[in-house]
Order: sequence, then structure tokens, then C-alpha cells
Amino acid sequence: DRLFRASAYVFMKKSERILQIAGWLSKRFVAPYPVEVKTVRMAMDRDGKKKLLTFGDCLFFDRKFTIRIESRHSLSIMVDTLLHEYAHAVAHPHKKMWKHTKDHGPEFALAWGKIYSAFHDEGGHLESRDHK
Repeated sequence: DRLFRASAYVFMKKSERILQIAGWLSKRFVAPYPVEVKTVRMAMDRDGKKKLLTFGDCLFFDRKFTIRIESRHSLSIMVDTLLHEYAHAVAHPHKKMWKHTKDHGPEFALAWGKIYSAFHDEGGHLESRDHK
């Protein structure tokens, strides 16, 4: 059974693995609003114009986060981008505090450190394989 799961994991699409990790993140780290994760080839800005993402972004609109991960990169880069963008969602302050908070301030650094450590150092990369 373990061998089958390991071999199935090897043949998993990058987008499926990203969504699997996103499920693990949502169980392990609570964001103040719902988070939707998408892998994209080319993203749209708010005006509906196409734009290339460097790695990814985290948008907050209508009391919901949308994390977009650029799919042209390796799985390793996509995973680290997801962890980074998810930290933005977790560290997001109350709406009234939004304009007084730096994008990569201390709240973000703390959230990102906890998420990165849990995934890379504390076995999250293995635990997340069991999430659907």
C-alpha cells in the first residue's frame, strides 16, 4: 500500500500536488477568510487584461483570498511560492488595519517562517500527501 501511494505521488500532476498542499495548509494554518488556490499559465488583472505572473500572487477581494501560482515553473518553485503566498493570507490583518500594514512586515515574516518550517522541517511535505 505504501509503495503504491509513493509511486502514485511520483506521477501526480504539478497542479494536483499544489492543491493537495493547499488542503494541508488550510487544515494546519487558519486564514481569517476563505482561501482559493489556482495554478495558472497566465493570470488576469482586475481589469481583465492578461499579465504574466513572476511566481504567484495573493489577491484579497470580496472577503476571500485567491492565490494564483504560475504553472510554468518547477514543482519545487511552485511549492515555495504557495507557502509564501499562503503566509500572506494567514498574516492578513483585519480590514480596518489593511492600509497600516506592510506587505512583508513582521506579521508576514512570522507566518511565513512557521509555514515554511512546518512544511520543510517538520514533515509537512509528507503529511500533505494524505490530503485530498
